[in-house]
Amino acid sequence: MGADWAVLAERAVTLARSAVSEDHYIAGSMAPIADCYRPDLSPPNPGPLHAELAEVLKVSGVDILLCETFPHIEEGLAAAAAALDTGLETWLSFTAGPEGVLLSPQAVRAGAERAVKLGVSAVLINCTCAQKTAPYVAALADLGVPFGAYANAGQAGQGLGWGSDVDGPERYADLAEEWVALGATLIGGCCGTDARHIAALRSRFLGQTSRR
Repeated sequence: MGADWAVLAERAVTLARSAVSEDHYIAGSMAPIADCYRPDLSPPNPGPLHAELAEVLKVSGVDILLCETFPHIEEGLAAAAAALDTGLETWLSFTAGPEGVLLSPQAVRAGAERAVKLGVSAVLINCTCAQKTAPYVAALADLGVPFGAYANAGQAGQGLGWGSDVDGPERYADLAEEWVALGATLIGGCCGTDARHIAALRSRFLGQTSRR
């Protein structure tokens, strides 16, 4: 974003805050420095850069720092540590990528265990193919913190997200039923989902999952 990145981040938080009621939470997103789907590009010492963004988001007024879409366990933990240093509530979400090949459920479990020891308040899996998300949700159970998923709705041919017909959001919610049955209480949507998917989830799970 160039030299104005901090100003733009603050403006983004202001716009988000102005668009919702006072009882809504605003999460500040912290993502991989290089690429969400290229863990091989993760830098050797990502902590200082994540710390810069975390501090700007805190000063801008977010309620939660969401370290998300990390396919590299160590960078995800470094981002979470930087976020926790601000004193804000911190969530960490890993990704296995749209094809579900970048991380195994076992690797996500191991990373989530370390994240909980660091002090994160929730662990999640995101931007992983919705049809392949359930094993990752199962891997996050019994860690002592809330957990959940917001999946990638996949290609148009899968009938869930991009270019899908009117039943796509409901089919996505059908898959989310599996996540909730596994104990997930934080449910949402990532790439390929839109307001229709969130409405379907809200209708399906209102009162069952966290309002966050």
